[in-house]
Amino acid sequence: VDDGSTDGSSIICDEYANKYEKVKVIHKQNGGQNSARIVGLSNSQGKYICFVDSDDYIDSEFLMNFQKILDAYEPEIIAIDCTRFNDKGTYLLNNSCNAGYYYGEKLAELKEKLVYDEENKKINLGAIMPSLWSKCFQRKNLIKAYQNIDTTIKIGEDMLISMPMLNNCKSVYVSDYCGYFYRFNELSIVNTFRIKDFAKDRKLVQILDVQMPDHKKQLSCYLFFRMFNYVASCAYNIKTYKEFKENLKHEFIENDIKRVKSLKYKNFFFQEKIKLFALKYKLWLIFWFKYKRKSKI
Repeated sequence: VDDGSTDGSSIICDEYANKYEKVKVIHKQNGGQNSARIVGLSNSQGKYICFVDSDDYIDSEFLMNFQKILDAYEPEIIAIDCTRFNDKGTYLLNNSCNAGYYYGEKLAELKEKLVYDEENKKINLGAIMPSLWSKCFQRKNLIKAYQNIDTTIKIGEDMLISMPMLNNCKSVYVSDYCGYFYRFNELSIVNTFRIKDFAKDRKLVQILDVQMPDHKKQLSCYLFFRMFNYVASCAYNIKTYKEFKENLKHEFIENDIKRVKSLKYKNFFFQEKIKLFALKYKLWLIFWFKYKRKSKI
């Protein structure tokens, strides 16, 4: 799916389509990642779907790995590990649960730590990575999940689809295969600081609250994770403490703080307890000194 590209990559896509019978190219106006995926899904035919983002790549065994698992287990979803890379090097990104086939009681236990894994006790994104590109889905379930998707969500858009699907499925296979290569771009949309961006995180959590009502505690931990990241980014990027404090005053509503205050310290390690305490009582000076110092290194 060519989502209104302007760098000449659309020509390369057409060259592949002319050379390989199984490659189909769709050109469309730029509408964002979810918009592109919806168009791709509506033109798809397979029983299962997987995604590859435009700046990533896969190894030659990527689809074969999925096929072997599907032949053996026929799960609704397959979740794999991946390899993250940039010009500084590579390292593995792993799901924090054991590899294997999950269904019944075993799957129910996994679902209890989908969004946040309490056993880890550090702020985290749960037992299974939320990314869509590290998954293989049954097409019929994926199309259903996208029917009422909020296309205005730009931060956490993968999580908006993957977490409810994982929560509602009856079988998952978790693989330790690492054949997806995720390019970590420090200037990408998820890594670029923007003032007044936290409202998008709040909106994502509000939507997931409705879709996953049994996971509100986990989602509160996720909100804590996002609040902490936002405060640290503000301290790192904003020039003066006055601007930093004023921005946080307007960015966080009372319900954000109230939700964080509901979390118990026993669920976190010491460093996380300090972060939680500082957020609960709006001790912004702690974050300012810690992360402003880092910005000068």
